Amino acid sequence: MFADFEAITDEEGVQTPILLCLEDEESEDTLSFYRKSCVASMFEHLDSLTIDEYGDEWRVIMVFHNFKGYDGFVLGVVQ
Repeated sequence: MFADFEAITDEEGVQTPILLCLEDEESEDTLSFYRKSCVASMFEHLDSLTIDEYGDEWRVIMVFHNFKGYDGFVLGVVQ
């Protein structure tokens, strides 16, 4: 999965993620999660991908655009 966050910045400089987009290398579809719950919604979706149709565990690898900066920081804080 490939992912990227978009955020808004308030008057104090606090950034809040409002959009998270995911793309799967096997599909041309882009999944979008919105608002302050976008990170929680993304984790729910990823949880649904960890078990295949036969009940076997499936590993999901995510690559974030700019992970060394904002994207990595937001994900680290939420976990």
